[in-house]
Amino acid sequence: MYGISASPGRTQIHGTGRGGAPGAFDQRILTSLSGGYRFDEFWEASLRFRTPRAAVYPVRGDGTQDVAGLFSGRVEGFHALDVRVDRRWNFSR
Repeated sequence: MYGISASPGRTQIHGTGRGGAPGAFDQRILTSLSGGYRFDEFWEASLRFRTPRAAVYPVRGDGTQDVAGLFSGRVEGFHALDVRVDRRWNFSR
């Protein structure tokens, strides 16, 4: 089993005086590739490779409120690989 996805996304905050500033979940595109393999009746493994692009973050981290600069910085895109191995047990009653 496998899957490929690409999800565009954009969120905006209005009323900050900046006219549609990026929101907390503003990621331009999120791509992922996932797959899995069942070895036998009890064991299976799966993985997911994802690449979020240019997520926003709050610039001020000192506890002060700066609405004009809220979410004006962007983190560079990165990639991550998630690996999972499952084992099933059947318990007789």
